[in-house]
Formats: sequence, C-alpha cells, structure tokens
Amino acid sequence: MEDRAVGAARLKALRHRRGLSLADVARALGSLARELCQPALPSVASVQRSVARWEAPRPTMPDERYQLLLAHLYARTPAGGTSLGRGSDSAEFMEVLGLFGESERRVAELRSLVLRAVTNSGGVLLALLASVIEATRRLLAGPAPAPLLPQLRDVVVTATALGGRLAFETRDDAASRALYGEATREAGLLEQPWRQAGVHMSHALVTLYSTNGLDGARRLVDRAVRAARSGESTLTRARARALQAELEARSGRRRQSQSALGLAWYDIGLIRPTIPRPPPSHPATSAASRACVSCTSVIRPMRTTGSPGPWRRCPPHGSRCRGSS
Repeated sequence: MEDRAVGAARLKALRHRRGLSLADVARALGSLARELCQPALPSVASVQRSVARWEAPRPTMPDERYQLLLAHLYARTPAGGTSLGRGSDSAEFMEVLGLFGESERRVAELRSLVLRAVTNSGGVLLALLASVIEATRRLLAGPAPAPLLPQLRDVVVTATALGGRLAFETRDDAASRALYGEATREAGLLEQPWRQAGVHMSHALVTLYSTNGLDGARRLVDRAVRAARSGESTLTRARARALQAELEARSGRRRQSQSALGLAWYDIGLIRPTIPRPPPSHPATSAASRACVSCTSVIRPMRTTGSPGPWRRCPPHGSRCRGSS
C-alpha cells in the first residue's frame, strides 16, 4: 500500500506539473477515447471522480482502459509534440503504474501500443530520420576516414529513401521528391548497382500512386532494371523485373509484361531452383521461353514445333536464350 500511495502522489504531481485540474484530465481522457475509437467514457463528473480516486491517499489503480488513455495523454507534450524517452512524462507515468502494482508485462505492452500509435502517422519517424540524415551529411562533408565513407553513404541512402516514402505517406510530395533525389545521387556513388535499383523501385511505387499516368513510374522501373542487371543481387533483379511486368501490364503492353515476368521467374529460379515454376501454359513460362535472360527484349522463337528448344544466343546481346514451342 505504501508504494501505491507514492504512485498516487507522483501521478498527482504529474497532473499539477502540466497545470491540469481534475476536470481537465477527465475532459482530455474523453477526447482521447473518441480519437482512439475507444468506447465512450461516462460523464466528465464521473471520470473526474475516478481521477481523484487514483490520486487519493489510499488509491485505486486505473483499469486497463484508463491506463491506455493516460499513457497517450502523458506521451503528448503540452506543445502538441510527443516525448517517450527517459525523463519524459510518459516514462514517469510508466513508473507510476509499477508503483501501483501493475505487471512489467502490462507496462511493456502499454509502451508498445503507444509507440506504435505515435509512429504510425510517419511524422515522428520522419523527424527522427531527419536528424540521422543531417548528422550523416555532416560526417560525409567533414574529414571522415576514407574507409568509413561507403558505410556513411549507405546510411544516407537508406535514410533518405525511407524518408521519401514517409514524406509521401504524410502527403508532402515535394519533400518526397527531394529525398528520393538525394538517395539516387548518393546511391550512384556507391559501387553497388543493386542499391541504386532499390531506390529506383521505391521511388517508382511512390510515383505510381502520387501522379497521374504511368510514364514517370515506368522510367524509374526501367532504370531499376538496368541497374539491377549490372548488380550482384539476383533477388533485386527479380524484383525489378516483376515490378516492370506489373507496370507494362497496367499500360496494356501484354507482350512486354509477359517477357519481364518470365525473366523474373528465371532470376527466382537462380536463387532457389526448387521453387515451382508456372505450368507450361502459364504466360510467364511462355514469356521466359521467348526472352533474352539479360534484357527485356523478346526474341523470335528458335523452333516452331516440338518441346522447348535448346539454349540459344540472343544475337544483340550474346546471351543464352531458349527456343519455344
């Protein structure tokens, strides 16, 4: 009971530190319940009495519904921001729950629920990424040891590409384009073509859903395929070709779509030969039999009868292709 009394005193002090009355807390909890799509709370007067009981010399512990609402209340700063780290009101509230006798498992669950809700909007993660990007930019611009430069640049590529995606999710298309542009430039300085391909694919998907028409997304996917062909990641090459197949299909270019899809299946087979291939009648199989394995061009079948023909050379590229029945 002594710990509970200490917890109640600290909960009261937390409320006073924010300049909130009992009624203010009751109204704030009601608003949070509506915002979080929780069941409606009783009247303000009823909730106010509950808040008073939690802070009494012989207190009762808030139930799980009120714990969640209080956790959200104290995770938000008076200025409208979010603070969850050490020394924050959120951390103080979690300690208060421990003094009330709540289990460590429940406290950890609450932390996870609040963190997930806060970061789902993308705004907090974008702010954190901005700090990472700025710090890494300064390190790249300064006298950093040469062996560390590729690693720093890799961090910039990852952070700016993710930032571009998050900016898109928060409907800031201008920031998204700028961040993807930086990711593309930095990836071009890495001797890893597959990293460039990854940036182009992510940018293509964002472009697909943020602009009218398919031309912009198709150009980015074509760049991704070209970069992936010269890279060492077979998985990235397969993904790029699969995305290219989707965009060609959306454009109504059935033959090119089948070709790209067949090449994606070919690359997947190189990674895991045991993955079942589509049946012979499947468009992906027929496309693979007519396509050059190192480009997206479709070649004329080498044979017109019988079973799939032997591996052949694609005249423009000197690559091995297979004839088709």
